[in-house]
Amino acid sequence: IMDERRKNPRLRCLIGARVVFNNRGSTLSCTIRNRSDEGCLLSFGENPYLPNQIEIVIDNKQTLMPARIVWRRESSIGIAFPRGQFMQELEQ
Repeated sequence: IMDERRKNPRLRCLIGARVVFNNRGSTLSCTIRNRSDEGCLLSFGENPYLPNQIEIVIDNKQTLMPARIVWRRESSIGIAFPRGQFMQELEQ
């Protein structure tokens, strides 16, 4: 059994989103697989090359949310948001 290192538990989800980078000149589709107040897991079809500072747009939402990449594994990345911003966006 793996030890949980997160302060807040993550909730499973399946939400379409886009990563925005390159001074908002590039986007890459992804799926949010789990989330918490502080971050989420993004899944891609292949191993993405992304800068450490990105923005996220949830499908059918217009708000760009700043985020930073905190880990990378094959076709997934873990990102962190400014405190509580992700949950506020989902509730709108």
